[in-house]
Amino acid sequence: MRKIQVGVCHRNRLFSECLAASLCSLAQMTCRTLLPENVVSTITESVDISALDLLLLDSTLPDDLSIRVAELVRCRSAVCKLLLLVPESAVGRMVELAQFVGDGCLYEEVPLINVSAAIETVLSGQSFCSPELANALMAQIGRRGHLASWSQHVDDVQLTSREREVLELIAWENLGNKQIARRLEVSLYTVKNHVHNILEKLGVADRHDAVHHARQRKLLVGDRSGSSLRTLPR
Repeated sequence: MRKIQVGVCHRNRLFSECLAASLCSLAQMTCRTLLPENVVSTITESVDISALDLLLLDSTLPDDLSIRVAELVRCRSAVCKLLLLVPESAVGRMVELAQFVGDGCLYEEVPLINVSAAIETVLSGQSFCSPELANALMAQIGRRGHLASWSQHVDDVQLTSREREVLELIAWENLGNKQIARRLEVSLYTVKNHVHNILEKLGVADRHDAVHHARQRKLLVGDRSGSSLRTLPR
C-alpha cells in the first residue's frame, strides 16, 4: 500500500520534527518538515508539492506567511490537502482562521491519535474541525453576528483621534500598554481604557484581531509598506 505523504510546517522547529517523527512511526505515513524561514522558496523551487497528500500548516506564522503558503499550495497543487494547526493562543481568532483556503483546522493540543484521525478524515474528502475550535468559532460568530454585517460594522466604526493613535502604535511599533503610556505621557489605566474601547468598537476579541482587520480594510495611517491608506471616519 502506498504511504501517505505529509509535510509539516510549524513555527517551532522542534515541534515540527517531533510531530513528523511521530507520524512517520505510523506505517502508512511518510513525513518531511518545511522550515518557515524558507518554506516559500522550498515549495516554489525544491518540493514537488503535488507529491504531498497533505500539508500540516501552522496557522500563526508571522507576517501573514501562513496565508501566503496556503495560497501557494492551492496554486501549485490540485491534490495536496491543507490542514491548519491552531495553538491555544490563536483559538480567539477562529473567525479569521476559518476564512483560510483550507480543508480543516486541528487544535494543536490534541494527542497524536487525533492528529492521525484528522489527516485521514481530510484525505477522505471531508472537512475537519476539532470540537474545541468549532465551539470557539460558533461562540465568536454569535458575539459578532453575521460575518458580512461584522465587516460593515468595522468600516463604519468611529474611533477617537487618541484611539486611532493607540491602534497605530500597536500596529506599526508593536508597543505594549506600558510603552504606549510612556510614549503618550498618560497613565497605564488610560491606555488600557483606550485599548478596551478599540476592541469594543471594532467588535474583536484581542489586539491582534484589531490590527489585522484594520489593516485589511486600510483603516490605518502611517503604513510602513507605502500603500495608500485611509483613516477611520471621525
